[in-house]
Amino acid sequence: MKDHKIDFLQFPDVETLNQELSGRITLLLKSGVEKRGRASLVVSGGSTPVPLFKKLSTADLDWQQVEITLADERWVENSHADSNEKLVRQHLMQEKAQSAHFISLFSKGLSAVDGE
Repeated sequence: MKDHKIDFLQFPDVETLNQELSGRITLLLKSGVEKRGRASLVVSGGSTPVPLFKKLSTADLDWQQVEITLADERWVENSHADSNEKLVRQHLMQEKAQSAHFISLFSKGLSAVDGE
């Protein structure tokens, strides 16, 4: 069996972590746009990534060519306080990132069982 090396990165504080992650994500999105004319970003909801979202929202890139969606979502209207979509729209899709396209996982009128 082949051994897999895991790189462990440590940061002195959360601000430095978010700065580094934002920079890496920005480079990957720019690369996708340059190579394919578009890029996709799939994010998790919840309050943990909010500082990263705020940092990323100010990144210099062609946000019109970026599609954003969620890795998970609660089955609630996007106006509901518990909606991850609402959280992403409020904290990531602001500033320069407001022109990105969002792909919703919630289908109004369907139940979570019936939704596809």
